Amino acid sequence: MKELITATASLMLLLIFVLQFAESQNVHTKMFQAEMAIESFRETGGEQGYFTEENKELLAETLSDICACGRDEIQIDAENVTEPQPEGTLLSYRIAYPLKDLVAAPFFLGIAEEENQVLQEQKGWIISRFYRAETKENGYGNTDQQPQPENKRKEKTE
Repeated sequence: MKELITATASLMLLLIFVLQFAESQNVHTKMFQAEMAIESFRETGGEQGYFTEENKELLAETLSDICACGRDEIQIDAENVTEPQPEGTLLSYRIAYPLKDLVAAPFFLGIAEEENQVLQEQKGWIISRFYRAETKENGYGNTDQQPQPENKRKEKTE
């Protein structure tokens, strides 16, 4: 009977290593998916010249789905500009989201739920690539004075 109890306890301890490997893969998958969502948010902001409220909300919803957390746990601090910035302007951002369940079987190891999570944070900036075409309608440039290309094609004369 003593051997059965010892074997069962040993098996349970060894099983934690297998479970931890699977849990680590799960956490890395979440981190990769979150990174891709943030990269999409970042590139969209660069193309539009600013981070729109719609894009911030979409990122928050996506991250809350990926991380299985509430919307209020996602922190998005991006420059609060309401119109596109000129090409070459730096747009900064800071995004933080929780990663939970880092350790497999925390109850067995005596780890509290509050200790079994981390706040993942990403800071950075992107250069605005917003380009406004110069037209009369938006007040940029004068299209009447644009140089016209010369016709370099020679006509045949007989």
